Amino acid sequence: TAGPFAATGVSMSGLSFSLTIIPIYALISAGAGLAMAKGRAISVHNVIISKEGDLKDRVHAIARNAGLTVMPEVGVYRSPDMNAFATGSGRNNSLVAFSSALLDQATPEEVDAVAGHEIGHIASNDMMALCIINSIQNAMSWYMMFRGVPLRFRAAANFVRMQFRQNWLVRQR
Repeated sequence: TAGPFAATGVSMSGLSFSLTIIPIYALISAGAGLAMAKGRAISVHNVIISKEGDLKDRVHAIARNAGLTVMPEVGVYRSPDMNAFATGSGRNNSLVAFSSALLDQATPEEVDAVAGHEIGHIASNDMMALCIINSIQNAMSWYMMFRGVPLRFRAAANFVRMQFRQNWLVRQR
């Protein structure tokens, strides 16, 4: 038997492999990714969490207006780019981080608009949806590799999946 179970002696047809192992792998990897998302973002971007202040108060007011009951952490990271992001494992464990350039160059009203956009991602559970979709797509990539799908077809499938995720799901949400 070829594939990832050859060494164990387990024989699985392509269909049974697809219906059992891929969803299990996708769920486990999505859960692990979500559990580590906020901590990874804090360490990668060197986010400094705001314990108090006007920015935190404004973000929390926007979060309450969006119906969140657990307030996101609010942080700032140094960057020359005007940007912000929301991350975390869901509505009850989230972070909204703003770049230093955004806070230095934007008006308070513009920062609030950006905060509202990021809170919208949290309120809609976008992080969870994207993580699950990405995990399923990664699982399918591994499946194609183990089943011997030629590299050019895997590359084309990966391009299509990236376009799907970025152009459709993200824009729709």
